[in-house]
Order: sequence, then C-alpha cells, then structure tokens
Amino acid sequence: MATGSGRTLGRALVDLFAHGGKPGGARSTYDRVGWQAQFSQLSKTKAGYAAMEAAGLSATIRTQRAWLTGDATASPINRGRIAEAYKSMQGGFDSRLQTAVLKISGRVTQGQDSRERGRGRSAPLRVDGNNGRWDRIEAIWNAGADPDDIETQYIEDVVDRDLGEGSYPWEFDGNWYEVST
Repeated sequence: MATGSGRTLGRALVDLFAHGGKPGGARSTYDRVGWQAQFSQLSKTKAGYAAMEAAGLSATIRTQRAWLTGDATASPINRGRIAEAYKSMQGGFDSRLQTAVLKISGRVTQGQDSRERGRGRSAPLRVDGNNGRWDRIEAIWNAGADPDDIETQYIEDVVDRDLGEGSYPWEFDGNWYEVST
C-alpha cells in the first residue's frame, strides 16, 4: 500500500505520486528492458539502491553480485520489485493510480459539513480513480508537479467526477493529510 502525506492535500498527493515516479517527466536515460539491465543500471547509484529498498527488494550482496554476473536469476517477486524501482527512477506519471481507490485522511469540508476523516472512528474519504479524468493531472505532474495545481486539478477531475458534480464545493482545509491506495 503506497502512502503519501503532507501539510496540504496537494503535498500529500505529490508525496503519494512520487512512490511511482518522479515529477518532471520521464528520464530518457532510463530505457533499459529486462530485469537484469534495469538492475544493473539501478545498482550504479545510491538513488537506485534507495529506490530498490523503497520497492521492498531484499537480497544479499552475494545474490546481487550473482544477478549482475548472470550466475543467478531473481525470483518473480524480486523482478517485480526491480521493475517498480526502475519505474520510480525512470520518472513520469504512474498510471496505476488512475484505477486506484485513494483513501484521504484529514479535514474535509463539503458545503456546511466539515470534519476530520480517517482518524479515530471516522472513515477516510474514498475516491475512485476509475471515475476521474487524469490527463491534466498527468500533464501537471510531467511539467514539474506544483502541489497546489495538483490539488486543484485532482478535486476538479477526480473528486468531483467520482462523488458527483452537484456535491461540490469540496475543500481540503486542514493542516495535515494522508492519502493511501
């Protein structure tokens, strides 16, 4: 389960989106195909190792050396984690979020109703990404991901479309948010 948090909904969304890729568009140098080539490129930098760790890759140094020399093959689970780390380093927008149900915790105001969601006995606000329009959000992300712009576009193109256009205005006027898949 990926989670993002921040002082505004926009910052929490940017933090969540960063689990699947870096803002500012895809890096053209991350064009390797196949888990071995991707692992080799990731293992050349500290950031690559950090991305593999964040993806949950766990293998001893000895095993990693064997992967690099071709003396061993990574398990399907570890190949998936290598691919996830590579996607993170590659950048671009993680399209898997478009089909996820995002759970938002923090102060949510809709009309006269203002309450903390996802804390104590209160359920988080659930927003189904399948009902949203993501093209403008992806464009903002690939242009550099200003958190305020991401928040505005997410409310317009995903929250309003999923929860009903007649249900707005939605405001996220708290001082701390957590968004998870």
